[in-house]
Amino acid sequence: MFIHGAYVFANFDTKVTFSPPESIVKVEIGLEENLGSPNNTYFFSGSGIYRITPTSGLYVNYYGMNRSKNSYTDKDIYWAGDTIPAGTNFQTYFKTNVFSAGYILSILKDPDSCLGAYLNFYVMPLSLGFRTESDHNDYHLGVVLPLPNIGLVAMFKLTQWLSVGGNVGFFSLYTESFGGYIHDLSITFPVRVTKWLKLSLNYQKFVIHSVFPKQKINTYVDYDFNGPSVGFTLKF
Repeated sequence: MFIHGAYVFANFDTKVTFSPPESIVKVEIGLEENLGSPNNTYFFSGSGIYRITPTSGLYVNYYGMNRSKNSYTDKDIYWAGDTIPAGTNFQTYFKTNVFSAGYILSILKDPDSCLGAYLNFYVMPLSLGFRTESDHNDYHLGVVLPLPNIGLVAMFKLTQWLSVGGNVGFFSLYTESFGGYIHDLSITFPVRVTKWLKLSLNYQKFVIHSVFPKQKINTYVDYDFNGPSVGFTLKF
């Protein structure tokens, strides 16, 4: 069994795009560029592998983040059919907790290494938007993104004290009412401290694209983060 946790310093790029059906006109709003949302923040992420048999087991992932900032706009903002005039004070927010769990099929039986293919199911409650201070209106977009994910996860010993590992995953799904894709990548370099504990330097990247019909306006949400982290790995 492996448990990995990390404290991530992430750089964000978050965009919301509105487009009326059968129209070539699109309005794109960057939460960081146009609404003053923080470009980066710290958050915790974790993952774990539990072997049920030497060749199969469970694989779980989690991260959660919460960003908010008071800001001011010097130009009109279009949001889902409404126009917020220039000179408005508001607070932007972006909240999500991402949890995934699924099955992993291990290729290696070495207790000190891991190479496996996994099929996970993601659940991502996503809440973003902004609140104006003058009239206390909440321009809100809240969705729950249910997406499966397939990928590879690995951990290999390089020396008695140094290892390298990571995971890469992808999935795409489009229906009449929902569409989107996920890309995720992580790389970790654990250094052995004891038989059961490793400390690590890591890099993580996560990309989500989703589209939802909202009333008569198609709404697209794109966000990604990437950045370094420090963490630990426990082996039981």
